Amino acid sequence: MPFKRPGDVRACLLGWRMPYIEELAETYWGTSEIEHVFAEIKKYDNTSYNIANLVFQANLSVFKMDGFEQLGNAPTSVINDLYNTLSMQNRMNSNQSMQIIGKDDNVERHQYAFAGLSDIYERFMLDASGASAIPVTKLFGRSPAE
Repeated sequence: MPFKRPGDVRACLLGWRMPYIEELAETYWGTSEIEHVFAEIKKYDNTSYNIANLVFQANLSVFKMDGFEQLGNAPTSVINDLYNTLSMQNRMNSNQSMQIIGKDDNVERHQYAFAGLSDIYERFMLDASGASAIPVTKLFGRSPAE
């Protein structure tokens, strides 16, 4: 009698049934319950990380500097000095929200808005929930959808 569903007695003890040859190779152990869910959880985790990364980079600062295009022929020491100056400005801006620039320089801030990220995130949550056969309310601690 073949047991194929995780609710079956054998599946609860030994995992999901495998094809006969693989079952022999695995000494009658089935596949792990985690194996079916792992790919979906990994995709959910990667999506979560990438969405967070997009949100953190949603503000783009553009520093317009007079004569920057001429640095291609500049000595390495001049380029290193510029790099150190810009690094210092970035640290100061990050810590005290202060920007020091020359009188002919300009700083612009561009903000991005992302539409549809919550829908994508929700879809990956549903996929992980479906693969694990655990309701979204239990798996992610969410209240039932309306």
